[in-house]
Amino acid sequence: MTDINKEIQIDPVKAVDEIMAKAGHTEPNRWKKLLHTDALLDSTESNLKRFLVNRALRMALADAPEGAPFERYCLPDSGELSVWIKLVEESVVPTIVRYNLPRI
Repeated sequence: MTDINKEIQIDPVKAVDEIMAKAGHTEPNRWKKLLHTDALLDSTESNLKRFLVNRALRMALADAPEGAPFERYCLPDSGELSVWIKLVEESVVPTIVRYNLPRI
């Protein structure tokens, strides 16, 4: 299987769910309250799901001190999915967990 095929099989929503749980968020699914419902459909393309996930995570980060501009910058809407997952895991989710975001 090529790397491209592996990336197509990765669901950005499920990836963030797993990262949140692994990071120890007290409510790892709370971020999905900010997520557009199209991101939960199997028929939605991975690129659109990623865009919608990024939008939800950016909204969550808006409640962090000073709006977490660095972390929001770590949410590219295009590029390799594996790089995006690493950025979410190493930069975005730690801030979300630290400040118990989103505040809904």
